[in-house]
Amino acid sequence: MRKTISFVLMMAASPLLAEDVVSESAAKISEEDCLAMAEISDLIAEYRQDGKSERRTTRLLTRGRKAVDERYHAGVPTLVTYFYSLPEEAVVPGAAGEAFKASCLPQDDAEASE
Repeated sequence: MRKTISFVLMMAASPLLAEDVVSESAAKISEEDCLAMAEISDLIAEYRQDGKSERRTTRLLTRGRKAVDERYHAGVPTLVTYFYSLPEEAVVPGAAGEAFKASCLPQDDAEASE
């Protein structure tokens, strides 16, 4: 699952990479972006658990007053599709974000943020 999350992370982060948000390496996203996308992952898990459809979740995260920061909008559909493709019991708020952080933060940072 970690390899899959890493792939999804890179797909979701690709708009960020194009904006040159990453300072050290094109293979990594910044800690700020990683943490923001982990929060988005938890929101997706929460909306799914609440019974919201994949389409509704995407709209909630990209439109209106509950939308995430505009710079993350391009990555939202990829994350939503990924998390909705998993078995429902595998997508748990809190755990989704932690798994996402583990895939994009250096291991020391991921452990320190807990």
